[in-house]
Amino acid sequence: MIRSILLAAVLAVICDVPSTHAQGTAKEIADIKAVLDKQAVDWNHGDLDAYYTGYKNSPDILFIGSTTQRGYQGMIEGYRQAFPNHDAMGVLTFSNEEVHPIDANVASVIGNFHLERTAAGGGNADGYYSLVMEKTPAGWKIILDHTTSTPQKPVILTGPTCGPEARQFDFWLGEWSVTGPKGKHVGDSSIQKILGGCVILENWSAGANGAGKSFNTYDTATKTWRQSWVDAQGNHADFDKGVWTEPSLVFEGHNPSPKNEPAIQRFTFTRLDANNVRQMQEESIDGGKTWYVSYDFHYTRKPA
Repeated sequence: MIRSILLAAVLAVICDVPSTHAQGTAKEIADIKAVLDKQAVDWNHGDLDAYYTGYKNSPDILFIGSTTQRGYQGMIEGYRQAFPNHDAMGVLTFSNEEVHPIDANVASVIGNFHLERTAAGGGNADGYYSLVMEKTPAGWKIILDHTTSTPQKPVILTGPTCGPEARQFDFWLGEWSVTGPKGKHVGDSSIQKILGGCVILENWSAGANGAGKSFNTYDTATKTWRQSWVDAQGNHADFDKGVWTEPSLVFEGHNPSPKNEPAIQRFTFTRLDANNVRQMQEESIDGGKTWYVSYDFHYTRKPA
């Protein structure tokens, strides 16, 4: 999927990967996992200051959990409030890590976490996370962290663990060819379920015009859908308040316009039939008084 605020981002998708790049990718994956391993060690030593160094020290990073924290300092304050002492921190372990390089400098990571804690510290907690990491002069750093805690019902990857609401977006699953309003091919999208069926992963490719991924989840606390999007250049956008009203799922976002103006985005996925989906994004820069269409795409399911 393409966001209007990200249309300028372009990156060629290389199909025939040389062996030297494959070796480089293996090293990048190892380096990324080393960052997460170090974070777990620092956490379990009670050294939050060292743990923070796994994030990029930038006002643009984003942490999404029970609340949204923007910027490096906001992330630190959020951690300090949530984990004020050693009992609250407990013992942290990461598992089921999957690293998906987007290009040489950007990668997405998904996995599970477990906190072993005493009752006084809040009890054990489990959940899953999705990260976007950027290769900086100081090494790989997290620029977007979307962590969801499910302490009462740990994520089990052996089968579906989510409620029926998590199936509302299943009509988007599959392999798709995407066209614009005049029928011109604009890209391809592979949509799949991950993490026990609780997360829908979008893999968007438009050849030389860009590539990106999104993570889509049903938030049981707010009873709405949320989406986090990242492209091949590390740009990201977040959408929430997703509401399902047959046959459409409508999201809302508050992300800057291409001219860096405050803007509201509204985009709608409509199930036309089993093999066709419409995706339309609208944007307003006057607080919702007027709207214009950013793009209007038609998804056609590819033959099996």
